[in-house]
Amino acid sequence: ETGKSFDTLFGYIKDELIGETLKKLAFNKNDFEIFLRGLSIKGKISNIEVALRAKNEERLLALVSAIAQEDEQEEVFSYLFSFVDITLIKDTEKELQEKVNDLEQFQKITIGRELKMVELKEALIASQEEIKKLEEKVKELQEFIQRFSANASKSKQATSRKKALDKIDISEIKASSRKY
Repeated sequence: ETGKSFDTLFGYIKDELIGETLKKLAFNKNDFEIFLRGLSIKGKISNIEVALRAKNEERLLALVSAIAQEDEQEEVFSYLFSFVDITLIKDTEKELQEKVNDLEQFQKITIGRELKMVELKEALIASQEEIKKLEEKVKELQEFIQRFSANASKSKQATSRKKALDKIDISEIKASSRKY
């Protein structure tokens, strides 16, 4: 005999399952055999997660509890079952886990991106400092050359500095193509 909630959950009409075995509800017959064997050995089970099949072939996940009903001679004459539908809970858990996995992946990507940005910013600052130093050196050499190129005693030094100035190429320091 089944109750109204059972009939609603599994899609059966009252008394439609009379004479049928519980295997009819099993989604996976082998797993269900193990479940029933445990019940017959212990005489009761509590909150065992089982995949069941509704009348429309829909897969349902349920927590099943059962207890053997015995007569005066302690012979089992039936079992009393309780089914709690956990399909929605399990589906929600699966969706949440997928979202957590997506968020973890996103976090890895964004943290990696942020670390790369910090690294690039540091390289940019270092390049800018190097360019600034070279510009100062160029300015210093140009000033020296301008002041002393007319002076005969300093002419060699000015020529030497002019050659050093010609060797400095600020364009060799490549600016990053990244936009910040």
